[in-house]
Amino acid sequence: QNSRQPSSPEEKAMALKMISNRNGQATTRTMPSICFDNRRLFSALFVLLAQSSLPFVVVDGFTTPSSSVTSSVGRQPHDSLHRSKLFTATNTDDIEKLRQDAQRLRQDAEDLKAELNAQTPLPTKDTQQQALQVSPPTYTSLRDSTWTLTYRFASEPESEKEEKEKEEQQQRRQFYSGKLQVTLLDDGYTTLVAHEPNGASAVRFEKVWGWDEEVSNEDKLTYVLFSSTTVTPPDDPINPNQPLRFYWQGRVDVDDKSGVLSIADGTVTVKKDIEPPGGFWGVFNGGGILAQFRFVGNFVAKPSRAEE
Repeated sequence: QNSRQPSSPEEKAMALKMISNRNGQATTRTMPSICFDNRRLFSALFVLLAQSSLPFVVVDGFTTPSSSVTSSVGRQPHDSLHRSKLFTATNTDDIEKLRQDAQRLRQDAEDLKAELNAQTPLPTKDTQQQALQVSPPTYTSLRDSTWTLTYRFASEPESEKEEKEKEEQQQRRQFYSGKLQVTLLDDGYTTLVAHEPNGASAVRFEKVWGWDEEVSNEDKLTYVLFSSTTVTPPDDPINPNQPLRFYWQGRVDVDDKSGVLSIADGTVTVKKDIEPPGGFWGVFNGGGILAQFRFVGNFVAKPSRAEE
């Protein structure tokens, strides 16, 4: 009630030393000794505080602007604040959250590993056997070798007559295709393993005859030969439901490094009698004596395993 504004310079200087500056910086200097019996000086101090626009709080026994405390703590907390429960609890929560995240990631990795192992099981005896059956075999000898022949041939060779008749006969020819699996046995016989025809109209293999390996006198190359008795279907336009003898021939190639065999340039032929010259009919009838092999189709041979 008896407070007044400080009038003398000494009173103002003493009051300013006891408060913080108006820029919001907290004071850290020790408060000088003040004679609190001086009612006039004490009243002047509170008058200056009342005129100030800053709110004040008490920190460590000193009266200082609250904005100063807030900005100071925000920039660099006091050591006692570092050791307070507030900062310790915050760091503990963050560490615990990081641990939970790491544990969840490890669990996700374990689940993904288990899923991959379930999709790609370890090889067993059965799976290894299946892998062997899928991979094609290799042969260094024709004896006891199995081959799959993908064929396409007709029941009749191309006509050698006049062009018009040749075109008519060509339109009538019917081709057959499919896969024939055979095994060339060590004793020279041939085993029919399997036959998979293509289409509704198909030939039927009644018997596969023995095989042979010969060196050609013309090109000095090695060829494998065997024959088959094949029955044509009833709807064949030229030879319906006829057992015909077809001859199979392929060139045998040998790899220089590995010695592995392959069969290339496979051809299918039929034997046709050569008609004697016109007017030459007598005791020595040429019919059935002279014959030639006529081309009717081809095949591609690949090594395979005999079906169980």
